[in-house]
Amino acid sequence: MLIIDRFEEDYAVVEDDEVMINIPRSMLSEDCAEGDVIYEFDDVYLPDKEKTRELREETLRRLKRLGL
Repeated sequence: MLIIDRFEEDYAVVEDDEVMINIPRSMLSEDCAEGDVIYEFDDVYLPDKEKTRELREETLRRLKRLGL
């Protein structure tokens, strides 16, 4: 799963199964944001809004179980 961690200059720093990779911003669709799960289609990375929502909900559930 590819997740945008942050943006630095002309790159998105993306987590790819515990490895960080840099993807040029020019390869991302304009609606990609930090925290988005993304996928590649025709040499462009697009946000997967459903997987992003699921990931955020799971993260919130885990934080709630920890009392945070």
